[in-house]
Amino acid sequence: INPIDIYQLAIITPCFNPVNNWVENYIDNCKSIKNLLNTVEIKWILVDDGSDLGINTQDTERIAREVKNFEAIFLDKNFGKGYAVRKGMQNVQAETYLYTDIDFPYRNEDLVGMYERSCAAGDLLLASRNEQ
Repeated sequence: INPIDIYQLAIITPCFNPVNNWVENYIDNCKSIKNLLNTVEIKWILVDDGSDLGINTQDTERIAREVKNFEAIFLDKNFGKGYAVRKGMQNVQAETYLYTDIDFPYRNEDLVGMYERSCAAGDLLLASRNEQ
């Protein structure tokens, strides 16, 4: 399989000491988003930001078997979320970049909406969690 030169969308997911069942949650969300954006070529990048526990190569190999165009990057220590996101972006060429936390705090439909808005209107979109 030859990777494409530029993906339409790259979804960067920084990760530090994820909770139990994060692998299943990650796979389920990737599949859900891909189903919503079925014609879009998506590159999935998970950046392990120096986790002490909860993530290993067996987990990322499992994800790679189930999620097309998945890549894991392992940092040797915790550099922080911003660094992890930038590191993920450096490893892929895409027309649009989105990032979400490993727990996928946004509804997948909202993430898709952000992608669609970015294609239609802008260079930068920001979102925040609404705890209501």
